Amino acid sequence: MNIDKYDIKKISDSLNLNEEYINYIIDDFNNILQPFITKNYLSHLVSAIEDVINDKVKKELKHRMENEKDDTKRQELFTLMEAKHYRLFPILIEPFTIYNKRKAQIITFAKRNIGAGAIIYYDDRLEDKQKRLLIAHELGHLYMKYVSTKKNEKELEKVVTVFSILAILDKDDFYRNRSKSLISKGIDEILSNVERLFKFK
Repeated sequence: MNIDKYDIKKISDSLNLNEEYINYIIDDFNNILQPFITKNYLSHLVSAIEDVINDKVKKELKHRMENEKDDTKRQELFTLMEAKHYRLFPILIEPFTIYNKRKAQIITFAKRNIGAGAIIYYDDRLEDKQKRLLIAHELGHLYMKYVSTKKNEKELEKVVTVFSILAILDKDDFYRNRSKSLISKGIDEILSNVERLFKFK
């Protein structure tokens, strides 16, 4: 994050906060958060697929709960079903730790017979645009397996590739067009919104 020293002063003045602390947060953002943000390819798509699969799993849990006779097991199923911040189907995206001939690979796993999850591994030596496409392709496999009601095993790789193409087109459209309304005009607009939302004085 490149931030102008005059903008740092505006933030400091607006919040009556020492510039040293603001610079500390900027350093943390650049050195701790940014590396993770950079490698979290397609995180919105990952979250969306997780949400859709989690909703399906919760419906299955509700059905199991309704048919369960044991009160303790019913309570456990209810707790899982109502969990707001617990992913019943997490999707992790990681670079390969040992390189092989594959450019990407997906591994699914089960958790205590309730839900499951997946890890998508990718070759981080590829260009960023290629990584995004490969990860979208692997997400397409998850989508077809757990979400889609239209299955086509014979043409699965082609169908999944179409999913990845559409996912990248959608992301590109978001960055190019739909996200413009989310971009602040500058520090003054952000500070104006801070004054409206937070009361520090």
